[in-house]
Amino acid sequence: MIVPAHGPHREKVFALLGAIGDLTAGDGEAPPSPHEAVPYAILYPYLARYDGPVADIHADLDYMVHIRSVGGTQAQAEDAADRVRAAMLPADLAPAGRVMRGPVTVTSLRPVHRDDDARLASPLWTVDDLYTVPTTPG
Repeated sequence: MIVPAHGPHREKVFALLGAIGDLTAGDGEAPPSPHEAVPYAILYPYLARYDGPVADIHADLDYMVHIRSVGGTQAQAEDAADRVRAAMLPADLAPAGRVMRGPVTVTSLRPVHRDDDARLASPLWTVDDLYTVPTTPG
């Protein structure tokens, strides 16, 4: 039985986020000085769904990540989310030993919204998307 590891999938997604120009990437947390780092995107590992043939029902993995795109304005947050989508959707994010078994898909978790967190000097704007990376042994 093959049970796919989540870590290599997360590493591929995080590396892709880090390669997007003029966008800071965070792995589970915002940068230390959020207002100085905008725009940025934060990767949050989400859920995983296993499937596969009867002989190995855990072989296929739908690895899901929540990516929050953040900007100092509504337009900046939307632009950051658009750039993340443009990088993620055509990407081959299968780690070593696995292949993509379909394209990356995206579902909007919530539309652009203002974050009025009292700890922040001024509000930030965020867009939350859920991406699914489908892989299989290969």
